[in-house]
Amino acid sequence: MPKIMRPGTTTYTLINGRLRHTVVTSVDDQDNLTVRVGGVTGGSSFAADRASVNGTRGYQFEEE
Repeated sequence: MPKIMRPGTTTYTLINGRLRHTVVTSVDDQDNLTVRVGGVTGGSSFAADRASVNGTRGYQFEEE
């Protein structure tokens, strides 16, 4: 069963070629999110889209 994305959920996002641990801040739909990297005061937010991945991970998110 796929993970349901909600604000506060953690996921991995491909940002500038690096897979980063991120926190979801808002959800447009299950394929389009806004995620935050870093702390609450010093973090950066990015828009992310779901991207399919071959291998054991069924999906990941990538920076728009």
